[in-house]
Amino acid sequence: MAGYENVYDCLNKLQEAMKNCIVHGRDYYPLDIDFSKGDHNGGNCEAALRERHKHNKAVNDFKDYILEHMMHINQSR
Repeated sequence: MAGYENVYDCLNKLQEAMKNCIVHGRDYYPLDIDFSKGDHNGGNCEAALRERHKHNKAVNDFKDYILEHMMHINQSR
């Protein structure tokens, strides 16, 4: 059980660190914007936010998975 608790605590710390991490300006560099088409919105900024959301969700899903295991272990005691 201690191993699962350690993983769960580390995931909490990871989520806190991710909240405090500012996305690097390079993530917003508009390499994929076609200015000739008037495409000035979205681009990498939107893509970077979607990517960050995807990874935050993955961490949260894994944390839920670990918590579920911990609950099953506790139920069998």
